[in-house]
Amino acid sequence: MPRYIDADKAKEKLGVVRGAYSCFLEEDRPYYEVLSETIKMINEMPIADVIEVVRCKDCKYMTEHYDVDGNAPYWTCSEWDSGTDYDGFCSYGERR
Repeated sequence: MPRYIDADKAKEKLGVVRGAYSCFLEEDRPYYEVLSETIKMINEMPIADVIEVVRCKDCKYMTEHYDVDGNAPYWTCSEWDSGTDYDGFCSYGERR
């Protein structure tokens, strides 16, 4: 499962200074040491307050239908027993 972090807080913690990262400004430090420290800092970032959603087009509950002429598709959700949007989403969906 992906781990989402707050990008603004990550930049703040990494010390973004005028487009450059302050931890990279120390020229006497080896690259691998800076990279290792940066990865450690990213791994310690607090997780962003997000909820995982599944787009209707990727959901196992979405069914595609066509009108009597075989065109103009429309979609329904069997979980909610209602029409849905192809690009819609919800937190109850499950990937196919």
